[in-house]
Amino acid sequence: MADKPVLTSSDYERYARQILIPSFGEEGQSHLKNSSVVIIGAGGLGSPILQYLAAAGIGNIGILDSDEVQLSNLNRQTLYRPQDIGQSKAILAASWGAHFNPFIRIDPLPVRLESINIHSLLEPYPVIIDATDNFAIRYILSDYAFQTGKPLFFGAINGFSGICTTFIPGETGCLRCLYPNEPSESYQIHEKNLGVIGFLPGIIGSIMAGNVIKFFLQQGDYMKNQLFTLDGKDNTTHLFHFSVRTACRHHS
Repeated sequence: MADKPVLTSSDYERYARQILIPSFGEEGQSHLKNSSVVIIGAGGLGSPILQYLAAAGIGNIGILDSDEVQLSNLNRQTLYRPQDIGQSKAILAASWGAHFNPFIRIDPLPVRLESINIHSLLEPYPVIIDATDNFAIRYILSDYAFQTGKPLFFGAINGFSGICTTFIPGETGCLRCLYPNEPSESYQIHEKNLGVIGFLPGIIGSIMAGNVIKFFLQQGDYMKNQLFTLDGKDNTTHLFHFSVRTACRHHS
């Protein structure tokens, strides 16, 4: 690991309430300042994830999304305004981050992630966050993470329900351990048509951001081999334990 960056007077003032936590302190803030992560998806989940990681002082954040803002995004994608419709989400998200916290670096990646470009796009980032709504990309990301040994923070939302977990190569199962087969096209269309309630990604995204921060600090529980589920309608949560699936190609 590179030498920890020196905290500036602005850092001490901006992050004072974190630095005051005994288990966090100056060392914790330095760890965050020296950390780098890429968020795949700048939508409902990506918005709160970026907002809270930028607020915490993660030193370098890549934000990858090829989509443009639509009016129907605005019930849940809190980075954007009506006047942003038709503009690149990745570029807008990076611009938001640059204005919100000029002490960190935000990399806009306004391209579509595919198996042919994933290595070149994600190579600079040691940690990956899956905030997509695309089943094919989710499996591509999981396969890439376990091929390269990079931690992957995963989340998904639908209707009033949300899930999240953390995949650590060599320590946990992967997405294919949880869901061995990619859902059928008809199921994916059905899921898309269910919609999503606006407050739900704020909850799941915040939990995912917290898991990333705790991972960088190596403190607390960041959901290794645990699948967190939330029913936002009934306010019920569960934490299911899962393990490596022996028939999975990443572990056999």
